[in-house]
Amino acid sequence: MPRWGVLGTSLISHTVASAINASPDSQVVAVFGRDVERLASFADKHGVAHRCESIEALVALPEIDVVYVGLPSHLHASAAMAALRAGKPTLSEKALETTMADAHALINEAKT
Repeated sequence: MPRWGVLGTSLISHTVASAINASPDSQVVAVFGRDVERLASFADKHGVAHRCESIEALVALPEIDVVYVGLPSHLHASAAMAALRAGKPTLSEKALETTMADAHALINEAKT
């Protein structure tokens, strides 16, 4: 069963978390949020055990198999790169990145 870590507490992250948890074969087990109150609300709503106050803390969790990046676009590059460098398969919300250089760097990291 894939265990997901969700980066972000936005509306799209709620939608994705609901879809993940609706599957009997997957589960959201950790979430990162920049706002402590929204983080708590998201975790409570989706039954998420791990509430992380940094991206690095979430991607380092051994309980995480896959990372979803639902943060604002300008944060995708650093968040997705952190997840990939931690060896986690990563699904990023659009836009993948805000520059072609960042997109190419991310693609190259994913290939390694």
